[in-house]
Amino acid sequence: MSGNVNDSGERLANIQARLDRLPIRPYPRFWLVILGIGYFFAFYDILALSYAFVSPMVSQLKLTEILLSDSASATLFGYIVGTYVVSTISDYV
Repeated sequence: MSGNVNDSGERLANIQARLDRLPIRPYPRFWLVILGIGYFFAFYDILALSYAFVSPMVSQLKLTEILLSDSASATLFGYIVGTYVVSTISDYV
């Protein structure tokens, strides 16, 4: 039984050593900038949408809770469809 424990300990040490030898950042910094910009605009859009729901315009237009939830759902559904379309196009390119 002690052979099995020692074997698994050696395997774990080998896996840890292999992980330590991996490069820290395998992708160019330009890709990280693109990802950061994408996250920034996605967050900005979600934040702007949430502020639009509490804005005075909602009370002026007399929007019901159902209309508000439908507009939020449509926006988030658009994110899902857009992500699928863009990822499919990027896979082909």
